[in-house]
Amino acid sequence: VLYNGNTDVSYRVIGINEYYTDNNALFLIGPAGVAGPPDLIYERASSGFIKNGPSAVALYWAPESEFQTGTLATNVSLIDAVVMATDDDPAAQQLINVLTPGGEQVIEDRRFLEDDESINRCHYGNGDVFMTVSHLSPKLPNICPIITNITLVINEFSLTEDEQYIELWDGGYGSTSLDGYILVIFNESGISLITVDLNAFNTNTNGYFVVGFNIQSQIVIDQ
Repeated sequence: VLYNGNTDVSYRVIGINEYYTDNNALFLIGPAGVAGPPDLIYERASSGFIKNGPSAVALYWAPESEFQTGTLATNVSLIDAVVMATDDDPAAQQLINVLTPGGEQVIEDRRFLEDDESINRCHYGNGDVFMTVSHLSPKLPNICPIITNITLVINEFSLTEDEQYIELWDGGYGSTSLDGYILVIFNESGISLITVDLNAFNTNTNGYFVVGFNIQSQIVIDQ
């Protein structure tokens, strides 16, 4: 259901009963001609498929017959919702109160790109989820910003003689570049014994990177 943030009422209701997501778990709705192509083609109205200005898109688990155009927003049977506007628009506060209470509307910054842009949901391995303005990517993974202020920590190490390793962790973001990092092991006198250059390596998708040492003190790197 699409809502107009100026009136807080619905202007488009789209039933998706009997449809399925594709093999990549995506389902695309849009006018003919949109890249993808759309799984459900919905004709473009004179005012556009999605209205400009403050608005919202809401997903419900309910029969299509329970929703009509021109009705006020509701959170009954609500699964997910995004309230959005441009940086020149007033806040769609009533839609926020009903559909995303305690949240904020997503601001579409028209200065972000010269070309067309979209609002994307970004997930990170540490559990962070947020909406951001990015490049168009219909039927493709969302293009999300790379988090740069990640803190890498020594998460675990083993002193067992035949299973010695050091585990690093990036907080769960995953695929963090380790360029510029060096792992150094010191003895009790403060003298360095082993130095491991981590350039060209990355944490795995769960944010972990393990450096292991066999009984000959040879370095074995295993993410």
